[in-house]
Formats: sequence, structure tokens, C-alpha cells
Amino acid sequence: MSLKAYSEQYFPSIASILRDKDAEYFSCDLIKSYSNTGRLDVTSSNSPLSYTFDTLSLTAGTYLFMVGLTNTYGNDSGSYTSVEVNSNTYYGNTVTVTYPAEYSTCKFTLNSTSTVVLKVVASTTRSNNTCQYNVNSNNALLYKYNPRTYKVGDMAQAVNRIIGPYYIDDYIQGNLTYYKNITLNSLGYRAFAGCDNLSQIELPNLRSIPQGCFMECSALKSVNFPEVYLMTTWNNQIPFAKCISLEYVNLPKCSRITSYAFSECYSLREVSLPSCTFIERGAFSTLQTLSSVYLPICTGMDFSAFNSCTNLPSINLPLCTSLSDNAFRFCSSLSSVSVPELLWAGPYCFAGCTSLSYISLPKVTTISNYTFANCLNLKSIYCPSVTTVGLNAFQSCSLLEAFDAPECITISSSAFYSLPNLSIVNLPKLTSLAGSSIFYSCKNLSSVNLSLCEIIPSYTFTYCYSLSYLNIPKCTEIQYGAFNARKGLTYLNLPSCISIGNYGFDYCSYISQISIPLLQSLGTNAFHSCYSLESAILRNLTFVGSSAFYMNSAISIVDMSPSIIYSNAFAYCRSLLNIYLRSTAVCSLPNVNAFTSVPLLYSVLRNGSYIYCSIHVPASLLTSYQTATNWATYSSRFVGDL
Repeated sequence: MSLKAYSEQYFPSIASILRDKDAEYFSCDLIKSYSNTGRLDVTSSNSPLSYTFDTLSLTAGTYLFMVGLTNTYGNDSGSYTSVEVNSNTYYGNTVTVTYPAEYSTCKFTLNSTSTVVLKVVASTTRSNNTCQYNVNSNNALLYKYNPRTYKVGDMAQAVNRIIGPYYIDDYIQGNLTYYKNITLNSLGYRAFAGCDNLSQIELPNLRSIPQGCFMECSALKSVNFPEVYLMTTWNNQIPFAKCISLEYVNLPKCSRITSYAFSECYSLREVSLPSCTFIERGAFSTLQTLSSVYLPICTGMDFSAFNSCTNLPSINLPLCTSLSDNAFRFCSSLSSVSVPELLWAGPYCFAGCTSLSYISLPKVTTISNYTFANCLNLKSIYCPSVTTVGLNAFQSCSLLEAFDAPECITISSSAFYSLPNLSIVNLPKLTSLAGSSIFYSCKNLSSVNLSLCEIIPSYTFTYCYSLSYLNIPKCTEIQYGAFNARKGLTYLNLPSCISIGNYGFDYCSYISQISIPLLQSLGTNAFHSCYSLESAILRNLTFVGSSAFYMNSAISIVDMSPSIIYSNAFAYCRSLLNIYLRSTAVCSLPNVNAFTSVPLLYSVLRNGSYIYCSIHVPASLLTSYQTATNWATYSSRFVGDL
């Protein structure tokens, strides 16, 4: 530990030396610092041994000399510093020196100008071994008491003289209630930290607020520094942290609010920052009493700038272009937001703003992940320039009714997850659904334009019961469960689709017609329990997965060119009367249960007549089918008319 650090840490004990008996407060000035180094090898025979720092001429007054030593080895019985003035020696505090260093102070008074020899003196009672003391570099300071004294009652004047790095000792901290200085333009690190009775301060010419300057000023009620343009935070030393009574802040020239500047200022109500252009991370986070913020030229905010300011009703940022993560997250009273120039809103920026019902973002191009998640009262949003919507961007915005984004081209996973009132979505330029569950459980969604999308990811429209018509002309792939349980869908037009994944349209019980002329692959349970489906004209279909049409009780005709049909593919399709297999080779049938309960082995009554299902195959393959594995079971039902 350096002597400077020591003087800062132990200043209360030094202050007691500087205070006379009738409690007047003294201050002192640094006269000289020393970077001498040396070593004292002390034994009982040569003890005490001295090291001379300086010989200098000093005027009359009282002085304080502070010096540090390191005991390299040996057990010391006592060491001390002394100052020799002419023939008189003034001894300081005797200390036991231990590794790495200890410090001692001594006080001396000169009645007139005198030549002074500054020495450090070490002693030992060890008789066998040498005790070695190092005189530490940069570890000696000489102070002179300020000749002026200030009565304790006049603390405002006393504070004008502060020792070391502008510290105030514990005595001042506990008694200072008011301070005014019209000329002071700078303060040191932690200058007023811990002045827990300071309720008012006037510094009209102060230019900057250094780290920790007003920390833990628990009685301070207002801050009005008209000339301050800069404040700093460093190593958890925060300008106004824990000023728990602070209610009002006015910094008309401050251009930037430093990180966590007002953390734990739990009474803060009003902030005026007319020249501020940027708010750093956490500057006003979790201040639940904050109700008014003036930021007319602010252009950006960092992480959690106003996070959890639950009493903030509105925010007007006419020039702001960027809001970082969590900027207004959990601002539960925020009902009005004006950010006309905003280009980017970071993740969780407005998440949990439960009073927000409408927001206009005319220039925003990206709505990031979770930006509006859990905005439970958000009904409408204007975002004509948005091109990208991130992950869970509107999750649980249960009152959102419409989303109109004419320039949007990409939407990520769960962006509109579980929005029961969302009914209209306009995305005419959308080309990429970049993730699953995008409109999952939007039960009132009746219209969506996906005319340019090529892939519909997993669970995109699962439980979207009100979506009755689907036209996706460029779609080539429907992934797992994309339209699972869409009970309202009646018509499906997928002219470019070549693949439908597992459970793609599972339980779409009202779909009656499908037009998918290029379809080649149909996954497991793809049309499972589509009870209203009447026909499946899929002449390019080559792969039919397990239970693909399971329990399609209304289907009567299937036209396809399969190379393989897996188990239960058409099980319980009791109305199926015509199956067309246009493949140029015999289709593989691994399990005869693919046609369980299809009227192939028994007849069904239709229009007063009992009829069977027919399997139509190329004439050249008729005999092959009739004798093929598992197909032979239905040999009498084959017709070679293709």
C-alpha cells in the first residue's frame, strides 16, 4: 500500500492530530513528497540506525511527516520515525513494522525559520541476527498545517481545505449540512462521499463531477450544477450512488450521464438534462419514484438506462436514434412513448411495459429479441420501416390486434407467440420465417400474407384456429407441425411445395381440398385426422410417411406416384374408393396395415350398392403388384388401367 493510499484510508486518525483541544478544525498542505529508497541493517550493537531523507529550510509552523518502512526479515521489537531540528529530536508514533509495509507519523512545530533534517530511525533488541528495513520508494510525505483555523460550527468554510485527494474526514462527514462555494470549479475523487447530513450544496461554477464525489450523501435532496458538463464512474465509485433522499436533478450542461450515476437514489422524482446526448448503462435503473425526465437532445441510451422505473408515465426523445437492451424494461406505468427518429431498439427494450397500449416507430428498421415481450396492454404498433422482427419480439402481447409491416422481410422464432387477439398481419415483402412457433396459438388470426415465403418452419401456425385460407405460392417446404391443429383451415394452395414434414397439417379437421401438384415427400402424420379432406391429387408424391392420411374419414380418391408407403398411411380411411399408383415401378409396401379399414377386403354401402376400393396401376405392372409382398393381400382389387 502506498503512503498516499494509507493517508486516504486512515485519514480520520490523522485528522485528530490536526484538531486542537477546543475543537477547531485545521487543514494542511503537501509541502514535499519523497521517492528516496534505502536500507537499514540494524542489530542490537548499532541500534538505533538512521536514514536521512532531506535537509531543508522550513518556515515557522506546525508540520506532519509521514514515512513508510518494509521489514524484510527479522523480528522487530520496535521502530519509529523521528525528525531532527537542530539538536532537538521530535519522536513520532512507534510502530511494529511487518511485511509488506507499515507507516508512522510525527508532528513537530518550528517557532522560526529553521534548518530541518528529516530522518527515519530504526531500532531492534535482536542480538544474534540483523533486522533489515527498506525505506520504500514514493512513501514519504511532508505536510504543513494551514495557519488558518475554522470553528467546527462553520463547516462550509472548513471544507474549502481538504487533505490529500480531496477527502473529507469522518468528523466533517457527520456534521456538514450545507455547503456553498461560488468559485470552486473542480472536486476530487470522493470529495463529499459519506456526508450523510449534507442536505444542500451550491457550486455554481463546478465543471465536472469525479467518481464517487457525492456517494452516500443520504440527506442530499437536490442537485443543481449549472456549469457541470462531465461526470465519471470508476471501480464502483459512482457520483451519486445511495443518495437516498435525492429528489431533483438539474444538470443543464452535462452532455453524458455516466454508468449507474444515480443508482439507489430511491427518492428521485425529476431529472432535467437539456444538453445530455447519451445515458450510460444503468444510470437511472430501478428508481421507482422517478416520474419526470427531460432529455430533448438525447441520441442514445445504453443497457438498462431506465430499467424498472415503475412510476415513469411517459418519455419523449425527439432526437434519439438508438435504445440499447432493457432501456425501459419493466417501466410498468409507461403509457406514452415518443421516439420519432429511433432506428434501433435493443432486446427487451420495452419488455414488461404493461401500461403501453400504442407506440409509433416510423424509422425503426429492427425490432430486436423480446423488445415488446409481456406488454400486456399493447394493442397497436406503427412500424412502416421495419425489415426484421426478432425472437419473441411480441411474446404475450395478448391485446395486440394487428401488425402491419409492409417492408418486413424476416421474422424470427416465436415473434408473435400466443397472441389471442391478433387477427390481421400484413407482410407483403416477407421472404424469411427464421425460426419456429412464429404465430403459435394466435387463435384469432384470420389473414396473413406469405406470398414470398419459401419455407414455413415448425409450429408456425399451430393452434391458429381462425385461419381458413392459405395461399403460399412460392413455398417449397412445410416443416414439422407447421399447421398442426389448425381447425379452421378449409383450403390449401401450395403450387410450389415439394415437402411436407411430420405433423405438418395434423388435425386440420376442416380442410376439404388441397392443391399441391409438385409434392414429393409427405412425412409422418402429415394429414392425420383431417376428417373433411375429400381428395388428394398428388401425382408427384413419391414418399408417403407413416399415418400420413390416418383417419381421413371423408377422403375418397388418392392420386400419387409413390415409391414407398409406410404403415398406417391410409388406415381408417373408410370412404377411400380409388387409389391411383402412377409409379413406373412397383411401390414398396413394408406393412399391410397401411390400408387398415380401407374397403379393400370388404365392401361398403354407397348409394344403395355395396362397392370396394380399387387400386389403379399401370397395365404393365398389374401382375407384379398382384404378387408383390403385402400387395398380394389385395390382389383382387387391382385394375391395370393406367
